[in-house]
Amino acid sequence: MLNLEITSFFAATLAIFTIILAGLVVFHRLKSGHPFGEGDSERLRHAIRAHGNQIESLPIMICLMGLLEVGGADPTPLIILGLVYFFSRLSYAAYFHLRPVLGLRILGFWTSSIPILVASAALILGD
Repeated sequence: MLNLEITSFFAATLAIFTIILAGLVVFHRLKSGHPFGEGDSERLRHAIRAHGNQIESLPIMICLMGLLEVGGADPTPLIILGLVYFFSRLSYAAYFHLRPVLGLRILGFWTSSIPILVASAALILGD
């Protein structure tokens, strides 16, 4: 039986975080009175982008982690990749929901891009 403990952990954790982000979109839709689109609510627009950003890159990272784990990758670097990627998701959420400081968005971009690039390179180049 195939056991993807590390990928499963990060997939489940990030799925829960995705549900939280979706819930924030619903909350801001109800609060702003805009069931469709974004209207003129900056908070709603930020909530939509935070959720959308999560949805855009999460499947890629989970697939890459799964392929690495199936291929027998060392667990420690795989866990580090997952943690850095999870940190990127928190950084993006903080940017969109707490305070739109450009540094958080840049940090989020790089901390999500680097694990994807490293995982991709590991798959292309092998061990």
